[in-house]
Amino acid sequence: MGKRVDCEWDDTNAISPNLDIVTLFTFDRMTDVTLAMVDQRNGGKVLDVGCGMGIDASQLVERGNNLVGLEPSNVMLKKADDWSKNKNMDVHLVQGVGESLPFTNRSFENVICKGALDHFYNPDEAIRQMAQTIKPNGSVIISVTNYESLSCILFKIFKKIRSIILNKKITEKNIWDGFGKTKTYRIPGRDTCPGGSSYKKTKSCEIPTDHTYKFDYFVFKNVLNRHLEVESLVGVSLFWKLPYWREIIEKLPNSLAFSMMTVCDKIARKMPIFSDILVSKCRIKNG
Repeated sequence: MGKRVDCEWDDTNAISPNLDIVTLFTFDRMTDVTLAMVDQRNGGKVLDVGCGMGIDASQLVERGNNLVGLEPSNVMLKKADDWSKNKNMDVHLVQGVGESLPFTNRSFENVICKGALDHFYNPDEAIRQMAQTIKPNGSVIISVTNYESLSCILFKIFKKIRSIILNKKITEKNIWDGFGKTKTYRIPGRDTCPGGSSYKKTKSCEIPTDHTYKFDYFVFKNVLNRHLEVESLVGVSLFWKLPYWREIIEKLPNSLAFSMMTVCDKIARKMPIFSDILVSKCRIKNG
């Protein structure tokens, strides 16, 4: 395993176990859209590259799929093993990296990689490996955060204007932090994460410090096209990182808040270039 891979990586400090309502909505829709693209074949073999705790993809086991989870971190593999045993699910966990998949070619009906590709040290090679691993009629489903989404662009503009007005540089705010104060809700399945003071906030930067690559619509599509035929590329969520959007949504009645986020999500589905999350479904290239 490459020297650049952290085999002891722990997600405890990568994301807070308590999230606001907009982030929870965005993460849930990201999972729903990603897993919905998996071909529904009972007993079909599915590889989850960068499976983490395996919480999301474990839904595929409930559908009758044969799930294999790949993860480089010993810590995360232990968490995934504990989770699957607690839920009495049969998940085959393998330690490895996406850039060097330890499987024979054409061995899976579906390969998914949800929210992990921008953590890899070589996303291009990882996609090439995924393309080799799926069967001729199989699918590769990958989802990433769009760090040039409409909300990211508006965030940067807002931050710059605010800095000018206040006559000082705002350095402590990241795009994913947002502005304003909102309530937070605990993420199901992350009850072992302490949160609080152990959740580390980073200095202002373009992407989180545990990310290695910054994807946007064009970069993502370009790297996919090198090795795969893109069947569909859709968006998930709008305004996730828009300043004070979370605070506005929080103050609305639940039914209205959910309706507004749902409408924005439907718009994002048709306009992925502006969306917060990008989800792709790809096939092997003909010829």
